[in-house]
Amino acid sequence: MWRKLHLWGGILLALPMLIVGVSTLFIAHGEAWGAKEIKFGEPSAQMDYKALLPVTDGYWLAGKYGLTLFNSAGEKQQHVLPDIDVRAVRQLDGQLYAATKMGLYQLQGSDWTQLYSEDISDVASQDGQLWLLAKDQGVLVQQGGQWQMKLALEKGKSAYDLNKLMKHLHTGEALLGKYDWIWMDLLGFYLIVFSVTGIWLWWRRSA
Repeated sequence: MWRKLHLWGGILLALPMLIVGVSTLFIAHGEAWGAKEIKFGEPSAQMDYKALLPVTDGYWLAGKYGLTLFNSAGEKQQHVLPDIDVRAVRQLDGQLYAATKMGLYQLQGSDWTQLYSEDISDVASQDGQLWLLAKDQGVLVQQGGQWQMKLALEKGKSAYDLNKLMKHLHTGEALLGKYDWIWMDLLGFYLIVFSVTGIWLWWRRSA
């Protein structure tokens, strides 16, 4: 009885375990494998806007999927910086800037030019100088064409709780730290092998 229960339980769970094994490997290495470049369907920017900038005869809305310009009638005029998370859009000293996850962009003519390549939360200007709030870095000021650190900020840490401990044990981070991908590789590979060989042994036995 127990042997049959183990056998049929393994067969029924073979596909879920295979899916968990493959997805575990992609969670660990998906970015390096280019998983984010493989898209299914077109993203929708609706209801995902987080910043607003009124301009002459219209307004800009910034969101997770870029910047969208609408006219005063609410009609979409253009969409720029697609697939880039835009945190803020500012008009400073007559120039248009976008603070994004991929850096600071400035509208120059009809093109958006990247001025800084790190993750930016906000941009401001004082006395003709640009100020940046860079995530995990701090406050930077543009002086003489160079970015100078005005205030270095340490990355904040929230209190450690049981829920986080369970999550980090599950992913292997609690045991291996930044090498948690080794934990995920071992588990993912084992689940794939266990699923495939289990089905193969069952098929050989039934044949």
